[in-house]
Amino acid sequence: MLIDQLLEFYYKYDKFQSSYLSEEKARKIFDHLIAKGRVHHYSSDNALLGYGESIRINYETLGKIICGYNIYGMLDEIDVNQGNIAYLANVTIHPEHRGTVVLKYLRNEFLVKNYSCEYFVGHSLTKKHQPIKVFKRSDAMMKWIKEV
Repeated sequence: MLIDQLLEFYYKYDKFQSSYLSEEKARKIFDHLIAKGRVHHYSSDNALLGYGESIRINYETLGKIICGYNIYGMLDEIDVNQGNIAYLANVTIHPEHRGTVVLKYLRNEFLVKNYSCEYFVGHSLTKKHQPIKVFKRSDAMMKWIKEV
């Protein structure tokens, strides 16, 4: 089952969490995101190789994220399929499949699912762009379409 594989990835391979949620809370979040079509995943032979979470948000919600508000704590309060900003909340790829087709597939799924968004936003772990990196749709398409 996908949700069980997502939980395994979350605890085993997601090294960027400062603290992990209980299994009950993590399962609830994954369940919500799956039901809303906000989990992009790549599997081979029914084995999960990578996944990403994206949420459509507005400027107010982006401001809350920048100020440290936990997006997962407000999933019930916002429509995760509306908004002109595509927020990439998380991407986790199995260590043996990093640098393979998995990342490109997940990126393309993210772009297709959020094509109508004006901005594409995600956390950036580099000093130059912390805490987030923002691309206008035209810039994102030019950058990522060239890589396909």
